[in-house]
Amino acid sequence: MFLLPLTIHQASPQDQDWINEQYKSIDFRLADLQQDYVAIASWEKEPAGLGRLQPLDSNAWELGGMYVFESFRKKGIAGRLVQHLLAQVPAGSTIYCLPFEPLLSFYKNYGFQETKPEQVDKVPEVVRSKLDWCNTSRYPDPVLLLEQHK
Repeated sequence: MFLLPLTIHQASPQDQDWINEQYKSIDFRLADLQQDYVAIASWEKEPAGLGRLQPLDSNAWELGGMYVFESFRKKGIAGRLVQHLLAQVPAGSTIYCLPFEPLLSFYKNYGFQETKPEQVDKVPEVVRSKLDWCNTSRYPDPVLLLEQHK
């Protein structure tokens, strides 16, 4: 049997500092492993990327912190990370995602849709606040609000 060179595992408390060093380097919100589920992707046992799920309440999650290191891009790692993270979310949940605008079609491939303007007021306040924070001169590309109902 042929094994792919990619593995994905849940981060352990010992990974906390390394994870946050990666997030600091790209100006992303830091992870808190006491609440966040962080997945680390490795390519041939070398760290290649990471992503996370943040619980918002008992039925809502935010998928975020997606980052594949430059030398590992174009290998399908981001998609596998998204699949892994979505598999952790219980049925009946809503998953929110705040990607950069150029990534809209990527996230649509995994079942995300743009949140309709008339539905934005139903989005948890923490997600709306983060969207505003991201779009007020934080990043060069606009950030979108996407959601998926599982």
